[in-house]
Amino acid sequence: MVIRKTSALVESGILAAIATVFTIIGAYVPILSLIANFVWPLPIILCGRRNGLKWSFLCLMVAGVIAAILVSPIHALSVVAVFGLIGLTMGECMRRQMSPVKLMLISSIGAFISFIISMLIGYLLMHINVLEVFLDSMNQGFTMSIDFYRQMGYGADQLAQITTEMDIMKKMVRMILPVAFIMVAPFTVFVNYWAARKILSKLGDYYPWFPPFAQWSMPRYTLLPYGLSIILLMQFNTRQEHPVYQFAFNLFVFSNVLLIVQALALIYWYIETKGKPRWWFSACFAIIFISQFISQIAVLLGAYDLVFDFRHRKPKTKNDVQ
Repeated sequence: MVIRKTSALVESGILAAIATVFTIIGAYVPILSLIANFVWPLPIILCGRRNGLKWSFLCLMVAGVIAAILVSPIHALSVVAVFGLIGLTMGECMRRQMSPVKLMLISSIGAFISFIISMLIGYLLMHINVLEVFLDSMNQGFTMSIDFYRQMGYGADQLAQITTEMDIMKKMVRMILPVAFIMVAPFTVFVNYWAARKILSKLGDYYPWFPPFAQWSMPRYTLLPYGLSIILLMQFNTRQEHPVYQFAFNLFVFSNVLLIVQALALIYWYIETKGKPRWWFSACFAIIFISQFISQIAVLLGAYDLVFDFRHRKPKTKNDVQ
């Protein structure tokens, strides 16, 4: 017991030091800050998986205190609030041997809550609205682009057309910010889960991965928000500033992403089953995300697979057999 506690103490100290290094990189090295911030929960996750929630919490507190001393208390509080809850949640889920899907769901909820807490901290303590800062940065980028095109010798008509397109894009980005904010959470969890699993395998601690991509399938009730969003968009099409329209648009985008994943799984299954070259999937993936028309076909394909079960994943009942 004493040996195990000593081992946990040493591991927690090392992992807290690594988390502190990530904090320093995120604060002072702009090029690597994005990567450092994404993998910041990783030491906390590993500590929770190997030693339990108590030690991962202590690891988080030590990393936060050291970061507050070396960087700044506000920055340390923001980092701990955003990524600490992700690390604690994922570490405990892995400690309890939850399935990858359940782990992703619970940890994504924890990540979303932590993002909300971080935004509140930024607004209440530093009077910074993260969304407004993002939109201002986007406007500055568009202004610089217009100046670049003007210096390249574009005419007034061309500049007017480009400005109109950018205004439409700004309006679109502003509208889908809520769903984009929501989808950052599972992406962050997935990156850290992948990295944690790789490191644990090197330590002889195997943790299961997701089922083969060809067998992935969304719940059939995914069609409900998709159909509801279409109905609401049609009803409020002439009132696009209405909150219901904006809610429906975000719901539509979110449902589209899920159905595109369903379609990609179906395409991958077909390529794998028919023995086609793997580069076919890469080409389909690229075309779907380049062409808006093809992406909508992929959405319909995903919906078709959910309704008719093209891959025959669901077991047949006795009545079906008869």
